[in-house]
Amino acid sequence: MAKSPARPKYVSNRTFIVGTRTYRPGDPVEGGRALDLALRFGYVDSTAKSATDPNPTAPETADQQETPS
Repeated sequence: MAKSPARPKYVSNRTFIVGTRTYRPGDPVEGGRALDLALRFGYVDSTAKSATDPNPTAPETADQQETPS
């Protein structure tokens, strides 16, 4: 039975180049120099469920936020 490939932890959210490798939106970004740079400049998104799901208890607009009295 073939093993399914693991879901990457980070995927590119824009096109960028590190060395000879070009990453396009949606491409997995593995560890190493490419991931270090992508994290530093915000070129990747986490594929973790907690990072992609909005917090349902958080107010959606500033008008809905409570202000301290």
